[in-house]
Amino acid sequence: MKAIAEAAGLTVHVYPSPHLVRFHERIALHGRPIEETDLLAVLEECEAANGGAPVTFFEITTVAAFLAFSRMPADLLLLETGLGGRFDSTNVVEAPAATVITPISIDHVQFLGGTLAKIAFEKAGIFKPGVPGIVGPQPAEALEVLEKRAAEV
Repeated sequence: MKAIAEAAGLTVHVYPSPHLVRFHERIALHGRPIEETDLLAVLEECEAANGGAPVTFFEITTVAAFLAFSRMPADLLLLETGLGGRFDSTNVVEAPAATVITPISIDHVQFLGGTLAKIAFEKAGIFKPGVPGIVGPQPAEALEVLEKRAAEV
């Protein structure tokens, strides 16, 4: 998606999860991993604003990414949810341009449930009213749940 957008001349921020080689990949500004000094600055600012309250690694990372993205405008933000969708800290975006659910399989069962239907229900939590929902090929059990949730939303 990033390559397509860039080929169309758009500037793109990317928030993938997890990183593949280096943590800095998780906050890509205009397609490039955040610089060390900029990463340190946004993390320190977020930590100070948090005031010592409990926060997970993914939550503080997400907030730091949003802060970095807000300071450098781009045409598009590709925002990947963490393990779920419904309760994911990335799910605070109220009106994304679109939501995308890639093929669902058994993963993160301790958080999402042990069946494709339960996992699909959690992932369907990214659907928003009036926002296109793009769904990749799915096992029948997962597709049924996604279609039901999309109709409800």
